[in-house]
Formats: sequence, structure tokens, C-alpha cells
Amino acid sequence: MKKISFVAVGMLLVSALIAGGALADEPKKIDLGNPALVVIDVANDVCHEKGALAKMGVWKYGQDHGTFDNIARAIELAEKKNIPVIRVWLEYQKGAPDIPGRGFFFLAKQQGDPLTEHTWGAEPLEGLESKEGQIQIIKRRFNSFYNTDLKKYLDAMDIDTLLITGVSCHMCVNGTIVGAVDNDYKVIALHDAIAGPSEPLCSFLFTKLWPLWAVRVTTVDETLGR
Repeated sequence: MKKISFVAVGMLLVSALIAGGALADEPKKIDLGNPALVVIDVANDVCHEKGALAKMGVWKYGQDHGTFDNIARAIELAEKKNIPVIRVWLEYQKGAPDIPGRGFFFLAKQQGDPLTEHTWGAEPLEGLESKEGQIQIIKRRFNSFYNTDLKKYLDAMDIDTLLITGVSCHMCVNGTIVGAVDNDYKVIALHDAIAGPSEPLCSFLFTKLWPLWAVRVTTVDETLGR
């Protein structure tokens, strides 16, 4: 009888440990608050192999990691959940009259004059075209909040959480995350829907830098479902 009792108790303990482990492995539900999905700079000059900024390598990272497909899926899932979709575009007028003859942006515009409005390079990558009902924000710098109406739209909709997707991780995505943190939004970066020039650079931002700013780094499925 004692042996049987010990076996029974042992089996109960093992079952409890297995159940506890299974529960521990289940991802915690993400509190989205009142969110908006932000899609940053998915234009040909950055995301296409023939774009003016193709040497940066974002297009290759995006293709290798399925980033562009994941962005499209994030948009689809957000729309199904009635989450506002905000499209942000880095564009310049021809000749970039609002950029002084100094600094990073002046140097960048000398590299083939990328992201000029009304050109193929500034158009969305195929499959990521804007749709009716999506809010459009045009910016001139990395930070999507800088000299734009983005915050006005967010405040009008009482948005408190930003789901960040797009390109490039180290430039406009990073700049926008800084702006979002500075404006006290809750930020969730969907890393499988963000592309950059290289795996090491993306990994550093995803695992080291952004979490230090209280940015939650997760996936499209974990945030929006399947």
C-alpha cells in the first residue's frame, strides 16, 4: 500500500510539474490599450533591390526574413480588429529645398536623390500600397513626430499604444520609437515586421536597445493573432 501511495503521489507531482511548465510556456496576453499600427517608409528606394538606397541592404534583409509579407499581414490583421493603420512616408520635394547644405540629410540626398515625391522610388513597395481609410503622414526626417501632424491624429483618436512596423530599423523606425517614447506612448515593436541593413544591427536594437526604453519587442502573431 505504501509503495502504491508513493507511486500515486509521484505521478501527481510529475503531472503538476508538467502542467506548471506548460502554463509557464504560454505567452502572456499583451495589453494593447487603444492601439494604432504605424507602418514606416516601405518605399521602393529602400525596399526594392533596384531602389536608390539598395546598397543599404534593407531589401535583402526584408526578403530573407519575410518582413514585407509580415507587414502586409499586420495591416490585414489590424484592419480586421478595427485598429487604425497609419502610413508614414519619408519624402522630399525635388531638390529638397527644406534641407540645408550641411548635415546627414544633405549628404544622403546626394546619393542618387532618393525618396523624391512623385517618383517611383517614393512609391510603396508592391503589395504594400496604401488603402482607403489609412492615415497618411509625410515626414522629412527620421522621427515621424518631427514637424508632422502625427500626434494630432493620435490624440484625436485617443491612441495610447503604437504598434511599430516598417523600415529601416536603425533610421526611421528607431527615430520614430524615440519620438513615441518622448511623447509618452506605450510602444510595441513587431520585430518580424521590421527590416534593417543587417542581422547584427537589427538584433542589437531588438534585444538590447529598445527594451531599455520599455519598448516591448514581439511578433505580429503574438500581438495581433493569426
